[in-house]
Amino acid sequence: MDMRIGPATIKFGAMVVAVLFLSQPMAHADRFVATNGVGTTNYTSWETAASNIQVALSVANPSETVWVSNGTYVITNQIAVTNRAASLIGVNGYTKTIVSMDPLYTNRCFFVSNAILDGFTVSNGRLSGAVNYSGGAGIYVTRTGTVRNCYLANNICSYTGTYSGGGGMWASNSMISNCVFCQNQAVQGAFSANSGYGGGIYCFKDSLVLNSTFATNSAANGGGGAALVGGNVRNSTFSQNTSGTNGGGGAYISASGSLSNCVVFGNTNAAWAAGIYVIGAAGSVAVIDACLISNNICRSAGGIGGAGIVITNNGQIRNCLIANNTNLSSDSFGGGVQLANAGSNTNTAGLLNCTVVSNYSINDGGGIAVIGPSNYVVNSIFFANSSSSNNYPNVYNTGSNSNNFWYCCANVASAPLPSGQGNITNNPALAATLRLSGNSPCINAGSNQTWMINAVDLDGKARIRYGTNDMGAYERINEATTYRVFQ
Repeated sequence: MDMRIGPATIKFGAMVVAVLFLSQPMAHADRFVATNGVGTTNYTSWETAASNIQVALSVANPSETVWVSNGTYVITNQIAVTNRAASLIGVNGYTKTIVSMDPLYTNRCFFVSNAILDGFTVSNGRLSGAVNYSGGAGIYVTRTGTVRNCYLANNICSYTGTYSGGGGMWASNSMISNCVFCQNQAVQGAFSANSGYGGGIYCFKDSLVLNSTFATNSAANGGGGAALVGGNVRNSTFSQNTSGTNGGGGAYISASGSLSNCVVFGNTNAAWAAGIYVIGAAGSVAVIDACLISNNICRSAGGIGGAGIVITNNGQIRNCLIANNTNLSSDSFGGGVQLANAGSNTNTAGLLNCTVVSNYSINDGGGIAVIGPSNYVVNSIFFANSSSSNNYPNVYNTGSNSNNFWYCCANVASAPLPSGQGNITNNPALAATLRLSGNSPCINAGSNQTWMINAVDLDGKARIRYGTNDMGAYERINEATTYRVFQ
């Protein structure tokens, strides 16, 4: 029995091995680039590396990686990273691998489509012309492209077309992660009101940005750090960015764009919304969730105001701490927040579960200014805000109380909120961390809403913990706990 079975088993085993071997993909050789490369073909080792990045990409097969060693690569045309090569990677990261556009040339640095760009400093890209739905002087990324671990600096886009901009990057249907955007510019083209958005990035439609930093970028129009037209940014920081004639020194957000778990700190503008400007659209809601918005400054003598954030048309901000923002615009209102017909009582638009403290406006509404009849404010705290007039330092309501304030906390003398809608006038008893102390009247004093199902507060804790949600950005937790720390 064993003699008959043995050979058959051996043959069957060999057959399995042969099948497995034939089913494996054929191996590809990666390609290599070095500033002192001497290779003439293939570039399949460091000894035969190319000296030109685009040349190595042009011979790479699908799913191969092109590795680039340390050095500065000065280019005159954009480098196209497409699905012919799955990945272009700087071996030792962006501090060691630099791609810079020759200052005598006007072009972007990288075009990325259905491929990965990883580990480069990208600088001195320049774009000009009249092109719609485009931009990105540093990088243009589209069609499920990925850009990660890159540093984009000193890139300038002056496209004049509709939906154009993005000094550092223009992104559509792509993923961007762990990148730094610094000192990039979106310049408004001549006679074009639709350009000059997104100094750091113009993020279009289904793009997602994660764990990134936007610092000291500028936009002639809106979105000094980022312009999000349906794009989404998470776990990122916006600091010291500036915008021009339209809002959003830190970020400009429209349509269904969103910002979550971000820090928006120390941004400025020339008109309004130094921190964030939000404008939704019919059928979509732009959302700001679980963000720290602080120390942003409106410096213009004119403009709309709302140094921390301005929301118009279908925009929602929730679970946010809005603190220490300053509106110096002499003919506008709102130090922390301004709502301008942000949305009606639909639970989908307006200001929801926010803590608004220690903001200042040269005019009324140091905490919040509510303009127009279609606004919704719920479960929020307004405390220790101030204005020069000192008439309405916490809440300024131009709708003569016709606006919807529900389950909010603000001092009655400085905030004439409607009665019979769950509003209270007590001191909210905030702790030094601006969370609720154990004796706060805001505990379990909010109104539960459908969006709170499975939602979390600014600390990442369950939004409804003891049956009824608390007012403000933070839920009170009775037992020992840890808090989120913003860097």
